[in-house]
Amino acid sequence: MENLPNWVAMDRLEEGRIEISDPRDADVLMVEDDAAIAEMYALALSMGGLRVRIVPSGESAVLEAEAHQSYDVIVLDLELPLMDGMATLDELKHLEATANIPVIVLSNGDVDPSEVERRGAREWHAKYRTTPSQLLDYVRRVRLTAA
Repeated sequence: MENLPNWVAMDRLEEGRIEISDPRDADVLMVEDDAAIAEMYALALSMGGLRVRIVPSGESAVLEAEAHQSYDVIVLDLELPLMDGMATLDELKHLEATANIPVIVLSNGDVDPSEVERRGAREWHAKYRTTPSQLLDYVRRVRLTAA
């Protein structure tokens, strides 16, 4: 733990609210164009034992997921440049290589949760209400139900 950034809340680690486990627990593709938000969530996921790859756009998400096909969960923001999140979700769910990867939508945009689920996402959560440790719980739950 000596290598953690000094801004990590060490009291949360000591109290056991963030677990640290095997980094090969799961592979997560995070699609988020805001670097600070992406890094905040990725840190918590990494500390929870997950490997995280961050991509900043829908186009790069589709290319990355299709090329590697090893992701256990995709965390998708809907407010993305060029190809928006709904178009990205549609593309991911229509490609044979990525159709079975569970998607968690994490967005602050105006979202109809039933539409997001109809298009194939497993869950939708408001980003402004989702703490990093909650996202870790969501990813673990979706991964377990997908297995």
